[in-house]
Amino acid sequence: MFTNGGETLFERSVSTAGSLQLRRYACCAMDDGMVTDLAATGTRLEEVADTAADDDVARTLGDLLEAVGEAGAEPADPVGPVGVAKALRDPDTQAGIGFLLALAKALGRATG
Repeated sequence: MFTNGGETLFERSVSTAGSLQLRRYACCAMDDGMVTDLAATGTRLEEVADTAADDDVARTLGDLLEAVGEAGAEPADPVGPVGVAKALRDPDTQAGIGFLLALAKALGRATG
């Protein structure tokens, strides 16, 4: 029988017909609303990707992930009110709290 790359012409035609049938089923399975939803999802994903590609966002996310890794490297000790008061004197803790407050403010603007 005639072959094309080790596949007989019959096998290839059956495979092609199956592929065409699968495409036909896929087209029929999606209504206009589904296509619109899919396009909207693609647009939202593009917006998220654009935001993530911003240099400031990428740098901040990198810093945040590094800090999470560092903080999670060892179990945290329990801290009471006196420990919190002592920690507030630490410049790194103050900077972290400042960042969290700035994040809360920006999040409030974005959502409210």
